[in-house]
Amino acid sequence: MHKLFWPVLILFGLVIIIGACTPRQAWEEDSAFVDFQSIRDVNDSLVITYLDDMSDGKIGSKVYLGINNCSNKEIWFPGNWGVRIYQKAEDGWVEIADQMISVQSQELILKPSGDEYGSVSSTVVRPDIYNNGDPIVIRIIVIGAVIRHGVVTDEQIAAYVDVTLQP
Repeated sequence: MHKLFWPVLILFGLVIIIGACTPRQAWEEDSAFVDFQSIRDVNDSLVITYLDDMSDGKIGSKVYLGINNCSNKEIWFPGNWGVRIYQKAEDGWVEIADQMISVQSQELILKPSGDEYGSVSSTVVRPDIYNNGDPIVIRIIVIGAVIRHGVVTDEQIAAYVDVTLQP
């Protein structure tokens, strides 16, 4: 088991780096995301992926996420990646709480792509959702800021992933 740990970890990192660094669509027109409309770099320099091999995909369970900096910039995040979770409703998206008690309460910095000290990381959320017996679509968002010359700037970078949770 111990001999397999590092090769599996390296393979996991490579899968995230290679598979996740692809541009995706920007925010859709929805009033829930009006605060994010000014962010130009969405799912391009930063990518968040649902780790389905670690998550069971059930309502009420933990959702494991990979976060990958595909850019050549350092990115700053507030504690717990500043995660925000939304639930798809009939008339749009509704923000919901995260039941996880985060151990990552300090600010975080994700290094540039290819940096040996960490351009890839992960986090866990547990959406506060009532199980009514139907699948539920959630959107998980992380928003960071670019660091230039050691200073956090106003230039925001965001990523989101939609996940369908089963009853």
